[in-house]
Amino acid sequence: MQAAGWVRVTAGTDARSKKVTLTTKARRITGRLAAEWRATEAAIAELEAAIPYPLSQVVTDIEAALRRKSFHDRIAEKLASDPSWKQGAPRRGALQALAATRRLHDSSR
Repeated sequence: MQAAGWVRVTAGTDARSKKVTLTTKARRITGRLAAEWRATEAAIAELEAAIPYPLSQVVTDIEAALRRKSFHDRIAEKLASDPSWKQGAPRRGALQALAATRRLHDSSR
């Protein structure tokens, strides 16, 4: 945000902190950003009214399910029973992708 000219960063009250302030460029659009935020919240409320399951509950439930079994483990389990995976086809890229999902999962904990 600093590189884009939206915020200015200066030294804080001690070496462990920094002060971040909006630039003039950013202050010019705060009204529009607030309007966009209100519109986004209203759209979410509209969606939640149209479905029997609140979107916020979806996130909570997915998090709980992933704590029980990671996405990586779910993929690995499916691959273990897939004959195409077992045939020994070139898997280097696929294994790297699977390892990346594991790292992503581990970093989100």
